[in-house]
Amino acid sequence: FIRCRVGKLYRMDADGIWEAFGDDDTDKSSNEGYPLVTEGVSFLVQQFMKHNPQILVSQRYVLATDLEWKAALEEREIQTDEGEKFYDAVILVEKEDSAVDMMRLVVPGGHLLTVSRVPGNHRQHNLHNHVWTRPLIVAECGELKLWTTHRFACPINTMACPWKSDPSQPRHRTGRAIDHEHSLLQKATITRSAYELKHSPHILTPHGINQAVDSLQENGYCIIRAMLDANACCNWGQAVLSDLKIAAEVLLKRDSIDLYHPQDSDQDPQVYRELSMREDLRMDIRDGPNMQEERAKESKKCKFLLQDDDELRRPFIFSKVTQGSYKSCLQFHPSMIEIVQRTMNPTDDSLYKGNFGRFNFDGGGPDGSPQNLRIGPMGGIVSLPGSADQAIHADTPHLFETIDCLPAHYINAFCLGIDALCINDELGFSTGATPVGGTSFVHASHRLSFTSSFGDDWTAATEPAVLQNLVRPSLELGDLVLFDCRILHFGLANTTKSVERPMLYTNMTQAWFHDPKNWDDKKAVFCQK
Repeated sequence: FIRCRVGKLYRMDADGIWEAFGDDDTDKSSNEGYPLVTEGVSFLVQQFMKHNPQILVSQRYVLATDLEWKAALEEREIQTDEGEKFYDAVILVEKEDSAVDMMRLVVPGGHLLTVSRVPGNHRQHNLHNHVWTRPLIVAECGELKLWTTHRFACPINTMACPWKSDPSQPRHRTGRAIDHEHSLLQKATITRSAYELKHSPHILTPHGINQAVDSLQENGYCIIRAMLDANACCNWGQAVLSDLKIAAEVLLKRDSIDLYHPQDSDQDPQVYRELSMREDLRMDIRDGPNMQEERAKESKKCKFLLQDDDELRRPFIFSKVTQGSYKSCLQFHPSMIEIVQRTMNPTDDSLYKGNFGRFNFDGGGPDGSPQNLRIGPMGGIVSLPGSADQAIHADTPHLFETIDCLPAHYINAFCLGIDALCINDELGFSTGATPVGGTSFVHASHRLSFTSSFGDDWTAATEPAVLQNLVRPSLELGDLVLFDCRILHFGLANTTKSVERPMLYTNMTQAWFHDPKNWDDKKAVFCQK
């Protein structure tokens, strides 16, 4: 009976004692860090199971060029094939010539394991402030150490809200504030495994859906990385910007209103059927000829019992009897709908059978199913160059002021319509910092217990609870944000000279909730059919 380890063979003698034979020098050099291999592989398996147990260990992808590491990973049935687009972890052993290129392949939330004598051996460890967490020791073997760090689930747009960082404070305090912001975003971000991104890129696992529901309930928002079709988001973003340009030309010629230079207008912009001004240089557009073309494409993917293709321009009631398939960029994304339905309709198996009022209004009785969901049409909020930070606000009130936080009745979905144009560092990693802005949230501020202690004259820049819990997520095309409309939030300034930023959205409410924002009776910008 013989067992083998790289560089040396082991066999059991007649007395049951293992003896080794082979080249001792070769064994010593090649196996110096072998205990780190077993510790490292065990560590990764534990992390994988903790992060998402529904993704099997055999469905995990790890990139390692060292043969000993590859063999140990393959013993655990972990995928080690090279040439994949994404990896759940990358392992670097001492001086790895292609280290930076390998690190770029790690998924958000993924792991980097480094075998070295000091943590600074790889200069990429200096990136912990915006890409990677600070390195920690997993195991030691002589002078060698196995360090671990993971890629931040969601980067921070540090260019936004410059007032959040007090220049008079010592640098270490600023660093702690950034660390705290990262920890908040970590709680609210749902990341995807390499297997998911390869085989089901736009559908969440049940575990991911549970995480999103928990985050919406606990934190008031969730960020789901790489959830949507980035190309479809980009097409919608271009449609929004094209329709805004057409609308601006119509209003300038017809009403002497200049959307791009409001200070030069003869009169203030109004609320139109297709367009509403949020404030100077920021507007909400929900219809136009190019957006109608995109909706026609969407209707072909959503085989509902639609009365007509134009139905996607109006709020749609999604119920348990809604039939047909649906595959949508945003408005009818199946994972999104399940997350929203479950967030708005938490269940209790011991109580739901007593809700006899559900026999009314064609409800069918107390069967525990989600109540009807009203899904609004897709639109776009456009921030033009020079637009300032919005005033901090919530989009809807609490229904009752005697209960801290009822289940959400109004949830919005946001996603980018253009590339975020994030600034890269000297190694080509995105820092998350971008001048085009985005949306900032106050973590967990959807609860009355959070906001009821504010003073009368509070602002985002002066209220300590807001400053400590303000997050500035930096999104990429395809990322999805869902938020309870009771949470405090605001659009961030677009400080570019020429980039128009479209943020795509759809509104979702309980079917019984009436949103007073209704533009259908307003004057139209475009000729109506």
